[in-house]
Parts: sequence; C-alpha cells; structure tokens
Amino acid sequence: SAPQLPRMLIVDTLPRDWQALIKALGCRHINVNHERLTQNAAKEVCAAGVSLLCFTVNNQARALELFQWGAEAVFTDIPERIQPESN
Repeated sequence: SAPQLPRMLIVDTLPRDWQALIKALGCRHINVNHERLTQNAAKEVCAAGVSLLCFTVNNQARALELFQWGAEAVFTDIPERIQPESN
C-alpha cells in the first residue's frame, strides 16, 4: 500500500456513484472513455474538483472539445497529431 501516491479511477462509462467511488478509493483523478462521456458529466466531474482525463482520443476536433469541457489530458495513439490547441 502506498497512500501517498495519487490514485485514478479508470472507467469505460462514468458510473452514477462515481463520487462515492473516488472517495472510497482515495482517487484524485478520473480517466474515462471519451466516446461515452457527455458534456454534462464532464462539467460535473470538473465542478467537483476532480481531474478529468479521457482515453483513447485519436481525433483532433474531439480532443479540443474535451479540453473545452474541462479535460486536463487525453490519451491517444497518435500524440504527434493530437494537441491541446489547434494550430
């Protein structure tokens, strides 16, 4: 056990009880499948002060949308083409 290390909840779909889960597990971050994430859910996570990350984002327009929704990072198979801002 290493309680000093930050923890992340990784889910395909944001569960209804995500707040209870992260509290019970001591998580500071949520990593969710971007294909199943809605804008409302993203805003709810961010409003709760939880770091939002999304996987696997291989479309620049979608990445920009997720960053606008409050995502702090995205995981991608093509990092050379996915940027936090359009050029």
